[in-house]
Amino acid sequence: MGRSTVGPVRPVFTVFVLIVPSPSLTFVVFGDTRTQHERHRAVVERVAANEPDFVLHTGDLVADGTKRAQWDLFFAIERDLLAHAPLFPVLGNHEQQAALYFDFSAVHFHLPQAGKRSCLSCRCGQ
Repeated sequence: MGRSTVGPVRPVFTVFVLIVPSPSLTFVVFGDTRTQHERHRAVVERVAANEPDFVLHTGDLVADGTKRAQWDLFFAIERDLLAHAPLFPVLGNHEQQAALYFDFSAVHFHLPQAGKRSCLSCRCGQ
């Protein structure tokens, strides 16, 4: 049996390894950052100061997932936090299953692309 040569070969998933140097694990959960950007910035600054191992975002990262300018603002606010902790987002209704969400998920959040549905699980410890 040969390998198909039709179309580009894309990985089925990306593996992200979280290395925690201590026996404890610190993470933060927040969401609905689509409006009130100064509050979003204040939350991100406080979260970054606590140096979590990772962050879970519960969705509605932006008000309209089809608008590039809103994603640019989101990443400008999150930049320092994302430089130190991986962020795992949940697809909210305001992302509107937009292609930009899935493009950014693959590049910035290191999430697998499984069409328009992605699932993520994490196991920590032994």
